Amino acid sequence: AAIKFGDQIDLLMEQVKILSGEVALSSSTLKRYSEDAIDNPKKEQIE
Repeated sequence: AAIKFGDQIDLLMEQVKILSGEVALSSSTLKRYSEDAIDNPKKEQIE
């Protein structure tokens, strides 16, 4: 059975929402690590 075009769009929109959430989570984690590095410059650097 073929998936209707509208249903495909709905699925794509859901995937975009999920990806956006993952990107936001990654960004906030990266921001936290960056702030920690600024707050604690004497801490061992990750290479």
